[in-house]
Amino acid sequence: MNIGNLNIDGNLFSAPLAGISDSVFRTLCREYGASATVSEMVSAQGLKFSDKKTRKYLFFTDKERPIGIQLFGPDPDSALRGLEKALEVNPDFIDFNLGCPVRKVIKQGSGAALLQNPELAAEIIKTMVKNSPIPVTAKMRSGWDSSSIVFPELSLRLQDVGVSAIFIHPRTVAQGFCGEADRGLVCRTKPKLKVPVIYSGDIRSPGDAGDVVEHTGSDGIMIGRAAMGDPSIFHRVRQFFETGEIIPAPTPPEKIDMLLDHHARVKDRYGDDFTVKYMRKFIVWYTHQLPRKSELRRELFNLSDCGEVITRLKEYRSSLAS
Repeated sequence: MNIGNLNIDGNLFSAPLAGISDSVFRTLCREYGASATVSEMVSAQGLKFSDKKTRKYLFFTDKERPIGIQLFGPDPDSALRGLEKALEVNPDFIDFNLGCPVRKVIKQGSGAALLQNPELAAEIIKTMVKNSPIPVTAKMRSGWDSSSIVFPELSLRLQDVGVSAIFIHPRTVAQGFCGEADRGLVCRTKPKLKVPVIYSGDIRSPGDAGDVVEHTGSDGIMIGRAAMGDPSIFHRVRQFFETGEIIPAPTPPEKIDMLLDHHARVKDRYGDDFTVKYMRKFIVWYTHQLPRKSELRRELFNLSDCGEVITRLKEYRSSLAS
């Protein structure tokens, strides 16, 4: 797949998930078959004012390439200043968020709030494209609510001002993550666009990915929530796209092996104290639908030492295997 002048081997993208898609998680996604990764959302205004906490979100390693830095901001000036700071770390593309429904982001006039002002959204993208030596993409939702669906019109505007690809989650802001994603909207809009369209939302299996591509004509797939407790989904989807083969989902012991690997990498990157608390949310996702998960989680969440957590997980894995 080509996004502007960037050639990507494949069409699977790991999603920018706040509090999830850190360097460790992105590396795992790439190793399991993601074609490209995208950072957590990074505040353009924070970068504009050289906020140290914000700048840490720009960190990545070459193992995550090709990687996009996703920015969010309320106006062209903030976006431009954020772009300048993001370019300093030499990413492969820049993504701009037009879909985040989180209240504190919307209150700033950023994220999905810009769907209520398509002209401003297009002006921001135009400014970024004009000042960026690498491709600029946009990630958006279908509209604010069912009475204000802007994806068809706005996507054409963004194409006209030079966006290199569009990531679309075809739900409205009002829907959140509930209800059905509107695949038909993407299907009707895709033929009008010349830039790649990457579909995001409700991709939980290779079958889901295949159905989306078949019914919407999308050029690629972005996977987010389904990878939080199973990054191997990228391998299974990639295998399905390349050969048509359906690889079984990981067994319970394999899920724990992935969790242990993830845990060890986070510990190496951030240290023991951070890891114990940070990995609790991943423990919930990796153990979803596993036997005795509630009891296991209670035990693990009462532990404050990484070594104890690892020991208990290994004991649990042995019980699953036997």
